[in-house]
Amino acid sequence: MDQSPGKWYVDRVPSPMTRSALAAGLLLAIACSGKPSWKEYSSGAVTLQFPCNATVSAAVAKCLLSDGSEFALATVDKGIPAEQELTEMTEYVKGLPKSEILQGDGYPFKWREVRQFVKLDAWLWYVDGKEYTVSVTYASVDLPPLASDFFSRVKVKGK
Repeated sequence: MDQSPGKWYVDRVPSPMTRSALAAGLLLAIACSGKPSWKEYSSGAVTLQFPCNATVSAAVAKCLLSDGSEFALATVDKGIPAEQELTEMTEYVKGLPKSEILQGDGYPFKWREVRQFVKLDAWLWYVDGKEYTVSVTYASVDLPPLASDFFSRVKVKGK
């Protein structure tokens, strides 16, 4: 092996550990830079697709992306008439300090609210006495690019 200055690295072969680390880094970069892996999820009358693996606790299914965006579906059994639910949601959103109704004349009822450090965009459907709220919570100025795709993947039985 030539030990002259500037030549030693030419003949040097990376160790198996270095090769493994480089391969793992490459695989991680490929996995993180790819498109989301949409996963189907159903709750009652709603079927949707999450852009990541959802965790379920009580009546909420949600997934969190590396940018901090949270995609969720909350299901609540209300048992009131649909018109009453629409009236209650309108009053609720109007009562929030920083919110706006994006579509309030029917279902889906759409609104945006600003919380302490995040924004939330939500769509609500009311079917057979159950409230289904699909939402995206985010810390960026604009709605995350995957949000519109997420909302477009919501299917409601009978709608």
